[in-house]
Amino acid sequence: MSYNPDRHHRRSIRLRGYDYTKAGAYFITICSRDRACIFADISEDVLRFTVVGEIVASCWHAIPDHFPNGELDAFGIMPNHLHGIVVLGDLLADEPGTACRAPTPMVASRERFGAPVVGSIPTIVRSFKAAVTRTVNDDLGRGTACRARLTDRLGPLPPGRIPSLWQSNYHEHVIRDERALDHLRSYIFANPAHWVEDSLHPDKSVPVRPGGHRP
Repeated sequence: MSYNPDRHHRRSIRLRGYDYTKAGAYFITICSRDRACIFADISEDVLRFTVVGEIVASCWHAIPDHFPNGELDAFGIMPNHLHGIVVLGDLLADEPGTACRAPTPMVASRERFGAPVVGSIPTIVRSFKAAVTRTVNDDLGRGTACRARLTDRLGPLPPGRIPSLWQSNYHEHVIRDERALDHLRSYIFANPAHWVEDSLHPDKSVPVRPGGHRP
């Protein structure tokens, strides 16, 4: 098997030993499959969602409906990736008996294949990505437009349901303090104006680690 950085370094992106069910703020970056520009177009610093981007935004804003411990802060969609800040409340400890309750051992608990932790950042991201792909496939009103955009940017699609729209990895950054939070908010809001300079711009020749970002 040839070396595949996206596959062989999937676990290295996580902070070793960090418990992603802990309360706190997380800066998350998720890239589209093959970093194709399927979510938005930017012209003269003005960003316009594609039909796929509209679904992405809708599913992101619905996260708290499914994960009551997840509060959304700043959020921005770019042509081939998104940035969002998710603040995990201390629901796991403060609300015993809730459906979102899961044991959080004192030792670090990384998610393992087949063992998701309810309400954790990996579970939230996985559920969000799946919801977007499912909606793209099941939305009768917008499905044709979605398929046309994806075919234009990804090439011919197999018949039937559209496969995942996402790069398998994502990148998260634990936000340490208010100053860092304000910096990342400003970065997200200013990002469209700096699209041509973005390390994830498709014209960039310098490779970026899968799921990486340039805050």
